[in-house]
Amino acid sequence: MGHLISRRPEPATVRRYAAVATVCAAVWLVLTGGAASMLVPGIAVAAAAAGLVVLAVPSPGPESGPRSGPHLSPIRFLAWIPGFLWRALAGAVDVSGRVLAPRLNITPRLTDIPTSTPDGWPRALFTGVVSLVPGSLTAGSAGDRVRVHVLVDDPSIVAGVHEEERRIRHMTRGSLRGRR
Repeated sequence: MGHLISRRPEPATVRRYAAVATVCAAVWLVLTGGAASMLVPGIAVAAAAAGLVVLAVPSPGPESGPRSGPHLSPIRFLAWIPGFLWRALAGAVDVSGRVLAPRLNITPRLTDIPTSTPDGWPRALFTGVVSLVPGSLTAGSAGDRVRVHVLVDDPSIVAGVHEEERRIRHMTRGSLRGRR
């Protein structure tokens, strides 16, 4: 690990670190409501998170062009966060209401849903976000399908999964090409 610290970082790595740190800081500000008492811990968390991302997630090689793979738009990502938090809350309320109801109103099952989201970080993001669709939980992914555990047999759940895929495609500047 010493060689990572002792050599001077490439300008692209510094730019990447700054971009990731900025996104992390913005998320921190949103989550803490911009509380002044949370600014110092927020800077530390953003710096540490950005360092981990830069070290853990390899940069595209020199042979990678600007269109060689999915690219996350920081602006679209930041715009996505409020809706993400709202859908997470709505999903929690929906599931709580179903489970705590006097008559358990659930009919759980597994369903395979087609996806055009490529493997790698876009698929990981997509399958994680799918679990926020009320009444759903990702149970696996293979090929062009995502297996989802649903609490009720409701077509709106599948529609919600496809809507989340559309949102992720939008965040990645439309670089996730596919059927939807």
